[in-house]
Amino acid sequence: MRKPKVLLTLLSLFALGGIGYATFFAASSLKSGGSAEAEPQTPPEVFEEERQKPRFQGELLGIFIAPRGVATPEEFAPKFTCDTRAELKRVDEAGELDMALNLSDNYKLDENSLNTGVSICNGKVFAARWAYTVTVTSTGYPGEVLISRNPSLDFTADVAEDRVKTLNIEGREAIVAEPITANGISSWSAVIFPEPFGKTSIQAAGLALEDLMEVARAVALATK
Repeated sequence: MRKPKVLLTLLSLFALGGIGYATFFAASSLKSGGSAEAEPQTPPEVFEEERQKPRFQGELLGIFIAPRGVATPEEFAPKFTCDTRAELKRVDEAGELDMALNLSDNYKLDENSLNTGVSICNGKVFAARWAYTVTVTSTGYPGEVLISRNPSLDFTADVAEDRVKTLNIEGREAIVAEPITANGISSWSAVIFPEPFGKTSIQAAGLALEDLMEVARAVALATK
């Protein structure tokens, strides 16, 4: 039997640094024929237990991670300045921040998304973002992915300490914030690769850990 399609509606735009799962999205579902059907439910106590856990705050692999509102230490503050208002360009103008990603056909780049594009300052690209919709994940439901490359050394995330780990992914050291639920439904997750210029980050909604790692491996190979 086909699983109902879960439509993810972003409640706020992805920021360069990142956002916590609690403000990431709301989910609703439709049967393939379009009639409403109850969405897959995660027991409320799972999220309540997550909220009660200590939050991660600190440095890993040279990146400072903390919830919104926590001051970034001086050593992780942005080292770049913009003398003029940043220009926004199409993502195909990413230049040295561009990547040749090898993702499956389930990942569709949303070229019209406000989260897809590059920022140019002082005549140079300093940030690039690619927003993808995932038509079908490993659990049979859709999801969303944002990949960002920028010079900042901080990452804003309201995430429990026990969800944050470091891994070696295709020869690259990475920070991983695992999804709350095994199937990734109603859950935010992330992978961060430190870079000489700053960081490359992946943020995902609705992806199981295996799906997140699929994207992370593709990014690792494309940025070696």
